[in-house]
Amino acid sequence: MNYKNFFCFTLLLLLGGASCKTGKPDYFLFYQQAQVLPVTLQEGGGGIDTTLLQLIAPYKDSLDKQMNEIVAYATVDFMKRDSVDALGRMIAKQVLSWANDSLNAQADISLFNRSGFRTSIYQGEVTLGKVYQVMPFDNSLVIASLTAEGVREMLNYLGRRKEPVAGMEMTMIGDKVIQVKVNGELLDETRTYRVLTSDYLYNGGSRMDFFQQSTAVKAMPILLREAILKAFQRSGRLLPIEEAVYRQDNQTVN
Repeated sequence: MNYKNFFCFTLLLLLGGASCKTGKPDYFLFYQQAQVLPVTLQEGGGGIDTTLLQLIAPYKDSLDKQMNEIVAYATVDFMKRDSVDALGRMIAKQVLSWANDSLNAQADISLFNRSGFRTSIYQGEVTLGKVYQVMPFDNSLVIASLTAEGVREMLNYLGRRKEPVAGMEMTMIGDKVIQVKVNGELLDETRTYRVLTSDYLYNGGSRMDFFQQSTAVKAMPILLREAILKAFQRSGRLLPIEEAVYRQDNQTVN
């Protein structure tokens, strides 16, 4: 190492920001030290902790009161990930019925995704806070219009994924849907079907690409979470869905 390079190297170590090339620097080294300071919010902690607690207390009390409001009563456990998808099926039927009656949605089918419902609902009182836990996302309701061909694409998807759906029943062999009834009637090749879903799913969420075949879409002026809440409030008592949606070899799948 010659003196020039040795001097440059030494200066780099000392300053931590110079270049080892002569002329205009082309890179720099920087050193920064940070420290994480713990913040505790415990009563009696004194100082800023007590001040913060006093500041947020009115808002916390008000929010707790709202979130603890009882909106319905679950007659059974509605589990998020059981073999019959009790939670998703119940919500799909509740929202479809409420939207048709209260918003004149005129939807034939409702379709959602089980991963979108984030937690189970257990038997007993259902609070507003629980509704927010089940559906924390600000997804809006939409109605997508599908021809019979578009519905078949949807059935191909549902045969594999078996997502929460209401308004139709499917008979299957393996993952293939061999027959479908919409509200008790066989698929009509001449009809356009209205599918109630979320804007997230309509835009391709959960790989629901079949919605690209929609002939029309109508945005509904309400969030899915708000629709679930209103449907629960109207029902009062949340009952399990007894009728089958997916049937396999004359046996109920879910």
